[in-house]
Amino acid sequence: MKRIVNNTIRVKQTNIDLITSALRELGSATVAEIAAGTGLSVATCGNIIKELCKSGEITEGELLESGGGRPARRYMYNANYSLAICITITSDKDSHSLRCVLVNLKAEVLSEKVSVYKAITFDTIDEAIQNFIGKYKHIRAIGVGIPGITRGGVITHCDVQELNGVSLKSMMYEKYNLNITVENEMHSMVYGYHKNHSELEGKSIAVLLAPEDHHLGAGFFINGQVIKGHTKMAGEIGFLPYGLSRNELLAKQNNEKTFIPIIVQAVASIVAIVNPAHLVLTGSLFKPEMQEVICEQCSEIIPEEFLPQIIYQKDLDAEYLKGIISLTLETLSSNIILVKKT
Repeated sequence: MKRIVNNTIRVKQTNIDLITSALRELGSATVAEIAAGTGLSVATCGNIIKELCKSGEITEGELLESGGGRPARRYMYNANYSLAICITITSDKDSHSLRCVLVNLKAEVLSEKVSVYKAITFDTIDEAIQNFIGKYKHIRAIGVGIPGITRGGVITHCDVQELNGVSLKSMMYEKYNLNITVENEMHSMVYGYHKNHSELEGKSIAVLLAPEDHHLGAGFFINGQVIKGHTKMAGEIGFLPYGLSRNELLAKQNNEKTFIPIIVQAVASIVAIVNPAHLVLTGSLFKPEMQEVICEQCSEIIPEEFLPQIIYQKDLDAEYLKGIISLTLETLSSNIILVKKT
């Protein structure tokens, strides 16, 4: 969270953020209701709302019935005032999928396109972005989920070989000058899973992904936040000490007879280190009937009272997209704490 010196311009921007956030949460409200919800004065709220109505960020609603005084008007936030392009990239077998959606500030999908490629480069991603940039105004942010690690702005250990060594975030910012988010697939996926499952609020979550012809990945949501690690490689469980080379591990992982022992070792390691309450098995290498076998074999290593609830879900594409959308839209909201100048 950013701490800044209190001054007039920044105070006004903070007040604007408070008002727009309140309206997004309430759906619609009068000036008095916004003032009560934000702690700002009615006069301050009224002046800012007038400005936002002129810019189109806020729209006027109906006049309420009056008990004798001047009738109050309701106001609504224009969710289409700012739009975002969100992209998820996944790899499985010998192909890569690129899902590109346009969303508004309510996370409503306005347009969507899914394409499958043998290779994905910066130009491939840029072409998907251009399809929306040329058709829609008010695009303020772009978010991309990648099956790889970004360190120092450079993508490494990516399942899409053509993206290794690419400074995707800086290249997109240089071209579009918008808010840019580039996030790891598993970090996005577990964040989206948390967002989609309110019943797990307050519980620790782990997701284990097993795609064909690619190394295992995991994501962790612990104590209200995604665990990324010092160099953002937390969850790269293909580097666990299985006693095999990376190529040998991949070969055994793709073999149904040797797949489960590897998964059991990975799950036991996750439980011993992270101790999640909820663990999701997903990816094309999993089959529904494997869930019970994995649970039984894990209980031979870890006492049952310490095992998480282990479930199988065919894919987490919706959760992955939800995570990227959420992270991207969060860049359009300011998190400012005002402090007195000393």
